Amino acid sequence: THIPTQSLFLTYLLVLEGCIKVIERKHHSNDVSDIKSYQVIILKRIVKSLSTIEFVLNKEVDSMSAYGILRMIIDSICIYCFIYEKEDKDEVEFRHYLYLLDGCSQYNKLISSLEMKNEIEKKSEDNLQKNNCDLKSLQCGIENALSSHNYSKKYGKEAGKIIKSANWKYKLIGGKGENKYNWEDLYKEIGYDCDLSKLLSNYLSQYVHGLFMSNTMNPQAKSHFHIIYSLL
Repeated sequence: THIPTQSLFLTYLLVLEGCIKVIERKHHSNDVSDIKSYQVIILKRIVKSLSTIEFVLNKEVDSMSAYGILRMIIDSICIYCFIYEKEDKDEVEFRHYLYLLDGCSQYNKLISSLEMKNEIEKKSEDNLQKNNCDLKSLQCGIENALSSHNYSKKYGKEAGKIIKSANWKYKLIGGKGENKYNWEDLYKEIGYDCDLSKLLSNYLSQYVHGLFMSNTMNPQAKSHFHIIYSLL
C-alpha cells in the first residue's frame, strides 16, 4: 500500500532519472579533471541508490537495510553539496581533488599493505597489479593538480598541510586546531538544522553499525517506512 510520501518520492525519482539522462549526454567523460562529468557520476550513483532503496523497502520489506542505504544517500548528497555547490571555482576544484586524493590514497595504502601472492590466482593478481598501478598513476596526477592549484600558490604551507592529510573537509585554509568538519557539522554546513543534523548523524548510525535500534522487534512496522520516505 502506497503512503503519500512514497508516491511523492516515486514522482521525484522519475523526474531525477530523466534529468540524469539529459545531462549525461553533455557530460560523460571518465577524466577526473572534468569536474562536471564527475558530478554526473556522483548524481547517477545517488539516483541509482534511490531506486535501490525503493526496491529494498517494497520488494524485500527490509526497512533496517533501507536505513543504512538512506544514510549512504544522505552522506553522498551532503558531500556533493559541500564540494560542488560553491560559487568559488577555485574552492570547488581544490576540494574536488582533495576528495579524490582521500579515496585514492586510502585504497593504494590498503593494497600495498596486503600480502596476496599466495592467496589469489596469477591472472587475478596480474589484473589487480595493473589496476593498482593505474591508481598510483592517478594519485600522482591528483597530487600534481593540487600542488599546481591556485590555493597552493596563494597559501603555501597552509594548503600543503591540507593536501598532505587529504583533508577535503577542512574549515579554513589557514584554520588552527581541529580544522575539519565532522559529519554532523557538514549537515549543518549545507543547510540542515541542528536537530535534524543530530538525527542523521546519530540515529541513522545505529542502523549502519548494527547497534541497538537496528535490532528492533518490529522491523516491518509502518512507522519505519514513514520515517524513511519523509527523510528522502
